Amino acid sequence: MGNSKSILKRSVAKPEKKMKEPNKPLQTPPKIRNFNFVWKIQKFSQLPSHKGFKCESGDFYAFDSWWRLQLVKEGNQYLGLHLCMQCAPSHFRFFDFSVKFKLSVLDQMGENHWTVEPKNAILSTSKKCGFSKFIELEELYGVDNCYVMDDTCVFELEIFSFTPIMKRIETLAVQVYEPEMHKWIIPNFSELPKMGPVTESFTMFDILWKLELYPNGRSESHRNVSLSLFYESSTPRPSAEFTLSIIDQIKGEHKKMTASTTFKFMGQNWVFLNFLALKDLHEPSKGYIVNDTCQVEVEIKILGFVDS
Repeated sequence: MGNSKSILKRSVAKPEKKMKEPNKPLQTPPKIRNFNFVWKIQKFSQLPSHKGFKCESGDFYAFDSWWRLQLVKEGNQYLGLHLCMQCAPSHFRFFDFSVKFKLSVLDQMGENHWTVEPKNAILSTSKKCGFSKFIELEELYGVDNCYVMDDTCVFELEIFSFTPIMKRIETLAVQVYEPEMHKWIIPNFSELPKMGPVTESFTMFDILWKLELYPNGRSESHRNVSLSLFYESSTPRPSAEFTLSIIDQIKGEHKKMTASTTFKFMGQNWVFLNFLALKDLHEPSKGYIVNDTCQVEVEIKILGFVDS
């Protein structure tokens, strides 16, 4: 018997070539728009009923802030319920917040919940907002309602939005001074530049000020004298009332304008853009220019200083 070689051929299945999957974007959790907190109180009837009694939930976290609910049971008529803000986000700790929310007592056998939603709720740290007469106890224990079952009552809070309110605090220290006056005499008025302003700097109340006059208007099409008062110091920041005048040197019927503002930064000014019509300025009978001289007067009364 001759040697016979058995040749076994091994069949190797080639793996299927996998298609390269495109890079998938990272899945981010959906943005939470509403927040719900459910507060269940067992043995509800054993809560004290004396005036001023308060029961509070534990703190809970939502919208980067800490909150709690406060229940007030006053006498035998009403139940009060409030949302309290315990701690705001650190970068908004001095802000007030507009909070849209609703408070409910849940119907434990259906959907007939007792719900109240405040309007224009403004909250800040350690403040509360809600209702001292949230629900009448007669309604709460009504035989047709299922708000209290097995001596258990369930409250729900839903917060819809939480928006910081930009706020800036300014303090006015009232310190009234007698008004002071400065007169600016402008000679050779007809020789002043046709365009551009002329100025006068002066010190009053240890503060540097500047008057600015456009004798021919701010542009060729402008037909009125422009007169301004500038605050040229950085501190203090005065709250002031002031009157600017172009003097009638004949009859004393001066052209005056008065305003008041708080000057907070160097270079701040108050502009009377249409102080006086050019035709009136140059009318000889008006007396605003006599012997080619114009006189401007400023009276300033300090009302106090601000800190912001």
